Amino acid sequence: MKQAVILVGGKGTRLGALAGDRPKPFVDVGGKPFIDHLIAHAKCQGVERILLLAGHGASWIADHYECSVPGVEVDLCVEDRPMGTAGALLAAKGKLDEMFFMLNGDSILNGNWTALFPLIAPDVAVVLGTRAVADTGRYGRILCDGVRVTDFSEKAGSGPGDINAGIYLVRRDSMLAVLGGPASMPASMPASMEEDILPQLAAAGQVCAAAIGGYFIDIGLPETLREARGGLAEKLRRPAVFFDRDGTLVKDEGYTHKVEDLVWLPGAVEAIRQLNDKGVAVFVVTNQAGIARGFYGEADMQKFHAAMQQSLFQKGAHIDGFYHCPHHPEGSISDLTKVCGCRKPATGMLEKAFAEHTLDTSCSVMIGDMDTDTACGEAFGIGALRYDGGSMLHVCKQAGLL
Repeated sequence: MKQAVILVGGKGTRLGALAGDRPKPFVDVGGKPFIDHLIAHAKCQGVERILLLAGHGASWIADHYECSVPGVEVDLCVEDRPMGTAGALLAAKGKLDEMFFMLNGDSILNGNWTALFPLIAPDVAVVLGTRAVADTGRYGRILCDGVRVTDFSEKAGSGPGDINAGIYLVRRDSMLAVLGGPASMPASMPASMEEDILPQLAAAGQVCAAAIGGYFIDIGLPETLREARGGLAEKLRRPAVFFDRDGTLVKDEGYTHKVEDLVWLPGAVEAIRQLNDKGVAVFVVTNQAGIARGFYGEADMQKFHAAMQQSLFQKGAHIDGFYHCPHHPEGSISDLTKVCGCRKPATGMLEKAFAEHTLDTSCSVMIGDMDTDTACGEAFGIGALRYDGGSMLHVCKQAGLL
């Protein structure tokens, strides 16, 4: 999943002076705009490009906002008149991928968004993430028959139940057909995703839902914004498992780099999915001496990693990040032939991962099939586990990770 579309048009009137002159998703939380916490988690789900859909406050965004998340491309699409949450999507149709995440910019749920993927069947236009809460009164309740959404009870009733967590996996063409289609809702009129479009799609059986765990917060009220400002980073901090790649997650073919050679080892995909669902960040840290030796290039490795990620998406799983060392002291590529600080057992890749993500050192672990892997974890000060074959799912369970 390459693209996430984020709705950032909310005025934040309930926040009053707390929002200042900024649109709601851009209020400062922990020294950076709230939306950057959301984008950081989107990147962990495989997102590389962000499209911001703005109306109110678009000039502030254009003049002042600069995303602090590295490696993510951000584009801004401004509606020429108020179009509602669904109308804004129609206005951006020329910039939409065939399939994309759509997110509310004023809330975050740091769980496994890729759990939505297995439900996006050909007859499904939208899969939304739900969250169980003690009181649905403020949010509205989602009603389902199995995985199919049957009804939306917008902000009516109270008590425990499932709510819309503001995370959607959308088929572009199916969505645009609805937005531009019904005579009762011409494209020139504002349309609400929650009130107009989703109920219509649900009535046609085209909306599914999947529960997503993790910490959830919506900063739309003064008290919830204060809660976020009281320590959002700590609430989002996660344990992590760092996997070696070849011989640990995938079959080692000797300088493995061809997509056609991708073979998952037993229990690896299942272990990653269950770690994702439990809220554990999953990373690959891999020595890639074949690049320094000239056997293949960075682009070949990136294609292999993309194939790993795509394969995981189909199972509702993902890798939060890939880190590699392209160096080797006996290489043939001059710029890469050196002793470095990132080649395991050195800790450079782990250092970079912890610098770029909000992770908990105390309960993170490195798993690999070589002594260099365990030595790397031990040197960095996290747990280290040697993988000697068998089911990775069983290994993770035996280690108490699952």
